[in-house]
Amino acid sequence: MYRKTALILPLILFSFIATGCYQVNGSFSEIKNEILSSIGSHYNRDIEFSLGSVSMSIVRTFVNHDDEDMLKNISGIQIGIYKGITIEQSNYNLFQRINEKLVRNGWKYFVRETNRNEMTLIYFQQNSDKQISSMFIVSLNKEELSLIELNGKLDKVILAAIKEKGTLIKQSDI
Repeated sequence: MYRKTALILPLILFSFIATGCYQVNGSFSEIKNEILSSIGSHYNRDIEFSLGSVSMSIVRTFVNHDDEDMLKNISGIQIGIYKGITIEQSNYNLFQRINEKLVRNGWKYFVRETNRNEMTLIYFQQNSDKQISSMFIVSLNKEELSLIELNGKLDKVILAAIKEKGTLIKQSDI
């Protein structure tokens, strides 16, 4: 077992480095920078990475069979979590700027919720078949900023997540 792990681990690390799959892309960084510069807060980058299709294939080999069904429909993910943020009050202008930037880049919203100390935004994009192909999630509170972008056949991922929670949905298209 140790020998197999010793061979697989360098291969995984090499695939991350060789494919550039560990760095978030420019549009993701642009949203992150817009938010962090707007709130004028110091922060600590807790997590920031990206996995492309090659990396996602490797990840799928290490998950249990139940989760594999959901993961096979995700072709890429970008995650950023930034801690140590201090927000004194809501910033409606920030909410508007993020919304305008995402809408201008072809995103539509599922959820846009803001109150005094928290902001949650969930946007999506559709492919030519009108299926959800991308989701962008922004969650900001007075202590942490979380950004997540998912790509793939997300209609199927959303349905699988809802079914896993016990709610059955009948949809003939998917």
